[in-house]
Amino acid sequence: MRKESKRLYEFNEFRLNVAERLLQRHGRDVPLPPKVFDLLLALMERHGQVVAKDQLLSEIWPDTAAIAALQKAEQLSKGGSAPMSALAHVYAVAGRRAEAEQVLSRLLRLHEQKLVSPLYVAVVYAGLGDREQTFGWLEKIRGQRIVTLIRTDPRFDPLRDDPRFDALLPR
Repeated sequence: MRKESKRLYEFNEFRLNVAERLLQRHGRDVPLPPKVFDLLLALMERHGQVVAKDQLLSEIWPDTAAIAALQKAEQLSKGGSAPMSALAHVYAVAGRRAEAEQVLSRLLRLHEQKLVSPLYVAVVYAGLGDREQTFGWLEKIRGQRIVTLIRTDPRFDPLRDDPRFDALLPR
């Protein structure tokens, strides 16, 4: 979380109220989307300083930084299933469903060729919030050593309250 050093910033005819997350111009509210407010605040907090684009991206749009890193990892791995699955999962949790489904389609084609573990497909479905598909794919690895990985993988946290989750794990 950002440390708020000031509660109010004034510049030209504008007033930025941090506590109320409000920008006003000549006393009238100026509606701003949340990320635009965050960007304006980040710039106001660093008034007079040069701010690197990467610093703003990682602070305001952390999903974008993660996606860029995972895209690079997938590229370097030449389409490796682990980075591909991780990228699709991050797309999904960032609300970029169409992109997640596009990568999922590639993973499914690779799975048909026996080139991708069902675990990697389950990771994507978990990110998409599709419990039934996630458990269906996890069921395919029941009894295999790899299933123990889900015990500590935070991408499966939303499933831990389902009795099927514990049933998958070896005793």
